[in-house]
Amino acid sequence: SISLGTLPQRLGVARAKQIGYTLVLVFFGLDFFKTGIGVKEMPYDAAIAVLMVAALFFAKQNQPKYYCGFFVESIPIVWFLLYYLF
Repeated sequence: SISLGTLPQRLGVARAKQIGYTLVLVFFGLDFFKTGIGVKEMPYDAAIAVLMVAALFFAKQNQPKYYCGFFVESIPIVWFLLYYLF
């Protein structure tokens, strides 16, 4: 719905993707400032950053029905499993 006023609706898809890429870089960059077990977690955070970049890259205006519901929403689940299993 146009009345939602999401970032892609207000700024455009390309600009919203640029903001998303920037936020992924900030997310991964903050790993370098963590203390303690930050080095152990870095590979997992890098994998999650790659998944987020892939989700942004393949997102388009008219995407398949289950793209967001399955792929994008599963990223936090994958992140939890990486931390829990390893």
